[in-house]
Amino acid sequence: MESLETAREELIRMLMRYKRRKKHEITLVFDGSGKGPGSEKGSVHGGVRVVFSAGNRQADDLIRELAARHREKAVVVSSDRAVADAAMGYGAVSLPVERFLVYLEVDGDRFKKADSADEEASDRPGKGTRKKGPSARPSRKERRQRSRIEKL
Repeated sequence: MESLETAREELIRMLMRYKRRKKHEITLVFDGSGKGPGSEKGSVHGGVRVVFSAGNRQADDLIRELAARHREKAVVVSSDRAVADAAMGYGAVSLPVERFLVYLEVDGDRFKKADSADEEASDRPGKGTRKKGPSARPSRKERRQRSRIEKL
C-alpha cells in the first residue's frame, strides 16, 4: 500500500508537469499535521505552491478562504460537495477530482478532456430525450464556467 507521503509527492509531480504545459498558478492544499500552530505560508515545488493547513484548521477551510480571496479567477478541484458549493458561491469554478484527473492525463501534446455533454446528459431526468431550440442553450453562468474549465 502506498504511503500518504508517497501519494502526496506523486500528486505534486503530476501538477508540476501540468504547470509546465499550462502555466496556470496552482496552489495545492493539504490538511496539516495538527501538531502545534503550524504555518500556512507553504513552499513551492516546480512552480506548484504546496500549503498545509495550520494547527487544528482543516484544509477545506483554507480552500474556502482561497476561493473567497480569488473569486472568479479560481478553479477549485475538490470532490467535497460543501467545498465545491462554497467555492461556486464565491464565483469560482469547481470541478470534481475525477474530472480534473482527465486533464492531467497526457496524450502526446494534447490533454484529454472530459466529455461534459455526455456527463450532463446522463444527469438530466428523462434520459434519451434531447431538448431542441433555445431552451437547450446553457445559462450564461454555465457558459462562463465551461469556458474557464476548457482553459485547463
